[in-house]
Amino acid sequence: METSFNCSVLSNETLKSLNEFSVNIFKKDNEIFTDLGNNRYDIEKFKVDHLKDYICKVTNSDKHATRLWKVNVVDEVGIKEKLKDENEMKPRLLFSDYFQDELSGEAEFTVTNIHIISTTSTAGPFQQGVPQGPVVGSLEEALSVILQNIPVKIETSSEGIEILEEMPLKERDTKEALTVFENNVTKSFNRFASKSSFNFLVCGGAAGIGKTRWGREFFNSVERQHWNLPLSWSKPKYLYLLLDFVNGVRLGSLDKDLEASTILGLRVAFDYFVRRKREMSFEAFKILAKPLINFFGIELVFSHIHQGIEPNQKFIIVLHIDEFQEIFAFEDHWEGGLASKGLFKEMLCALGPLMIDCGTRYYVQTFLSGTASQYVTNNFKATEYSFEFVKCPLLSNKSIIEIFNYYAEKRGGKEKLWMYNTKFIQLLYDTGGLPRALETVLDECFKRDRFVPKLNDKNFTLFDDIFHAVINVLTNKYKLDKFIRNHRKASCQLLHHCIGAIPVQLNTKLGSEQTVTVEDLERDGFLILKSIGPNNYLIEMPFYFIYIYNMWLNMASATIHKMFQPESKMAWDTWEKFVANYEIFRNNLLFELEQHKEGIVSLKEFYRGAIGKASVLNIRVRLEKLELCEAKNQFPKTGFPRNCDNNKVMDLDGLVIINDRSAPFGDVVLLRKKIPEDRNLLIAHQQKWYTTSRTLTIDDAVEECKKNQNAYKDVLEKPYLRPYMRIDHIKVLLVIEKNSTYRSYLENAKTQLENCSYAPHSFLDNEHDSMILDEYDSYSGDNDIEMGDLQD
Repeated sequence: METSFNCSVLSNETLKSLNEFSVNIFKKDNEIFTDLGNNRYDIEKFKVDHLKDYICKVTNSDKHATRLWKVNVVDEVGIKEKLKDENEMKPRLLFSDYFQDELSGEAEFTVTNIHIISTTSTAGPFQQGVPQGPVVGSLEEALSVILQNIPVKIETSSEGIEILEEMPLKERDTKEALTVFENNVTKSFNRFASKSSFNFLVCGGAAGIGKTRWGREFFNSVERQHWNLPLSWSKPKYLYLLLDFVNGVRLGSLDKDLEASTILGLRVAFDYFVRRKREMSFEAFKILAKPLINFFGIELVFSHIHQGIEPNQKFIIVLHIDEFQEIFAFEDHWEGGLASKGLFKEMLCALGPLMIDCGTRYYVQTFLSGTASQYVTNNFKATEYSFEFVKCPLLSNKSIIEIFNYYAEKRGGKEKLWMYNTKFIQLLYDTGGLPRALETVLDECFKRDRFVPKLNDKNFTLFDDIFHAVINVLTNKYKLDKFIRNHRKASCQLLHHCIGAIPVQLNTKLGSEQTVTVEDLERDGFLILKSIGPNNYLIEMPFYFIYIYNMWLNMASATIHKMFQPESKMAWDTWEKFVANYEIFRNNLLFELEQHKEGIVSLKEFYRGAIGKASVLNIRVRLEKLELCEAKNQFPKTGFPRNCDNNKVMDLDGLVIINDRSAPFGDVVLLRKKIPEDRNLLIAHQQKWYTTSRTLTIDDAVEECKKNQNAYKDVLEKPYLRPYMRIDHIKVLLVIEKNSTYRSYLENAKTQLENCSYAPHSFLDNEHDSMILDEYDSYSGDNDIEMGDLQD
């Protein structure tokens, strides 16, 4: 034996000795360990909590009333004054953390002294100083004491209040989950089956995607027996229990020292015996249950629930743990049980045996849902329980239409005339298939009297009202305004990755201080992730979210805001304005992000998905903040662009210019500073607006390129330019003086043609944002051109 520590166990109430024993430390074959009862602990893993468990066992005392202190005293005389908070031993810490010097022989050590004092109670008070509750002998008696003065809940009538019934279930197939459940049941008859062959069901995803609903529908499928029931389980009883760790049974300070089994048992007992039956909150229930906490282990609670079932009847329970990310968030505060494993794992270790043993009177399948599914498997080894992740995708457009039609038919829309209303369809599609967003749109629609019949009226003009009402509701529900104000840089990066379809990883850091990760934002409900490979995701957002982000970031002008709204009317000229605004939006977003070194970006990086020659795609330009301006003339056919507001010739620097209608060269024009800065890059955007289902072809693109090529070639032939031409050695120069130091350059050999084929509600998707870059040949005699402002 290496050494020995003496422990004295005292009564909380009297401080009289209840027990004395020694913690003997042994060394054998380079292993240092201690034996407590029938358990052997390696000294490197021996925790204070293990010692606490042993004390409670040998004294038959309440663990939650048991505390330990490190001391070094001859006896217990005057011990109360020596039990100071700084000497209290925390259950989650290692025993060696407190006796490191004694174990290494570096501290004075008297083997006959008392080294550990423990105070406890065999009467069962929750903690020292709390009055002892009534003496009870079962959970039934404990519940009777807790609820004796609590009034029965009176059901209130909802008559006169129209409550939107639950949306029809779409794209939530429970067949695979039922197969997993059936396999769990089948394997539970084999006592040699390994833990890893049993699966907990997990539904992860963004806030509002329908995870909670998924759990209920899974239970409904189990109850309807859409699976093969064991012959010995004839006519079982079914029970669905929902533990919502956000809105129902939150974790708090009273849970800090509880074991995982008790934390679960308290919540199951409240959900089954109290929530719908008594006028009592969960917090009040926990406080009254404190003195009786030993009766609320999860198996004791399930056994008591089973007492209402026929003796030979199998009891199948689906336990749905919702918002499990809150359990992970609480783990740093938890000190009960084996804290090193973590509360989440300890909970599943308490529930696992109820899934693998068919011999019990009840069978429990646990269903987990939350926004941090990547955390679920972190602490589990290959030999431990497994997890099956169910699919919970965004709704397709087809499902969105079918869901609205379900409600419309009940409200006078059996003719389906509403399907011809493109403005209303846009309201639905802008949800991006996020069920909570769709539910919000439906709520706002059906708040309005006789909405469906009025929708068929050509004079119906409430679309913008509904749009903005939905924006307000979603902003408040997801707290987007607060997030954007506090994390402007991260918000810009989110938009950039979302619009550009740029892959991210869970550990991708965002924000100016790089403190926010994609993983954090998914957990908190600010984005939706679509897996495209191992640890590679695309950020998805409903259009309503994109509108909210842009509204608070103010990246685009009011013009583009209005074009986003359902009442806006899109024609060829407004389409040109939209593309110009969209160019500014993307440019200013990248400019604010400051993620490109020295603000330099290639055309390939700026126009993601562009098609063209490598020499053009690799052109590097400097990012500058851009503004919008409209020209009253056709540039360059009728001269340099003049501002339609004041008729002044415009300096091209820093502007995106909407050319006058029917201009042969570019619907939208802008000048970018090329790197190296010997020349500039003149970029022309050419848009095509089709009112039919016609698509843009390669021949169309070639034709537009030729038009721009010819229009640019004609620049030098215009009479109005000749007075400004002079020969200067090799170069042909156009000189317009602004002052003696001002000069800017137009590059004559390279232009860019961009086509953005407009697809309602999805124009921001990469697949609808196709750009073609074409490099023109150099023309003989076309040399550098200098340009400045023409004077009126």
